[in-house]
This record gives sequence, structure tokens and C-alpha cells, in this order.
Amino acid sequence: MILGNVEFPRELIKAIQEGRLVIFAGAGISIGPPANLPNFKQLASEINRRSQKGFSRDQNESDDFFLDRLDKAKAKVHTLAVQILQEKNPQPARLHQDLLRVYPEPQHIKIVTTNFDLLFEEAAKTLSYQPFKTYQAPALPPGECSEG
Repeated sequence: MILGNVEFPRELIKAIQEGRLVIFAGAGISIGPPANLPNFKQLASEINRRSQKGFSRDQNESDDFFLDRLDKAKAKVHTLAVQILQEKNPQPARLHQDLLRVYPEPQHIKIVTTNFDLLFEEAAKTLSYQPFKTYQAPALPPGECSEG
């Protein structure tokens, strides 16, 4: 099926129609305007800067291990993360809305994200969708029972 200039595989269209499509959306969708959120590496660096701990990253150290070291050094990682993520007043990007609109019925939305923001929920409000179920690991429903 071709919509605009994009050709969609039949399998994708069928999965949407049958309510089987699950979209996996990473943090990249919340980086651009108007969300303007930092990526994980930038967030970790800014938390380090604001904590005034002056830590250097170990070679090949992942962002989560780096943040864990800061947390163990009493850097108030969670408080700083909240401040950083809220200060730019992030708004949902068009992509948040577009991914929600892939589903013909809002109650059939199935999106899995590692995002720590609530921009999908905000995008749903701008589309006048009723609130949908959200889950947070580790309390996730079985795959065949999940919507939201």
C-alpha cells in the first residue's frame, strides 16, 4: 500500500488492522523540537556538571553505570534529572501524535518506549484521546493482553 510517497508492506497494514502492531519508540523521538529533551549521554553529562562532583567517565563506561556512580556519591541524580527535563517545558512533537494516529482506534494503541517523559500522554490529550493505560516495568502485562 502506498500513502503519499511511502510504500507500506502488506504485513504492516494487516498487523494494524488485526490489532497486532506494537511500535517500539526510543528516546530519539523526544530530542527534536518542540520536545527538546537531551539524549541520555547529554543528560548524564549535565547531571554530572550540576552535581559539582566533577567525575570523569571511565573509558567505555555506559551512561547508566556513570549515573549509578554519581548516585552512589550522593549526587541527587533523580532530582537533577527532573529539573533538567522540566526546565525547557517539553512539548510533544508531531511524531508523538503521528505514532498514536497509526492506530485506527485509540484504545488499540500499543507503544513500548524507554522514554522517561510523558509526551505520548500529552500528545494523546492534544488529539482529544481518552486517557489510555500505561505500564511501567517490571509490572508489564503479557504481550497478548497489552494495550496502551
